[in-house]
Amino acid sequence: MVRFHQEQNALTTLGLYRKSLQIDLSVIEKNNSGQITGYLEKPTIAYDVSMGIYVFEPAVLKYIPENKSFDLPDLVRLLISQGERVADYQFDGEWLDIGRKDDYSQAVELFNDKRSLFLPDQQQGQPK
Repeated sequence: MVRFHQEQNALTTLGLYRKSLQIDLSVIEKNNSGQITGYLEKPTIAYDVSMGIYVFEPAVLKYIPENKSFDLPDLVRLLISQGERVADYQFDGEWLDIGRKDDYSQAVELFNDKRSLFLPDQQQGQPK
């Protein structure tokens, strides 16, 4: 990702993941006059989402105000509004948002099922 960031000559690069969300309801499309134009039964919608992984150039610091609440979305929006190059790094591997209960549970299950991938120095649960 860092190499990609450097190749893009960007001030900031955001790690993105393509996430599909199943909508558990029928989604209705309509026009301005209230005419129904579409009926989607429990559609799956895909979005590019931030993975919470970023690469920054030191020059980004000049955009961060002192002694003021200023979070990452504020910074990214400011950089975009100022015409700075904000690149996207599309990650296509496995990613889970452990801030979400379902993803966290899946991560714990994955870790327990494939412990040797994460802890190669352990054999059958016993430290070497």
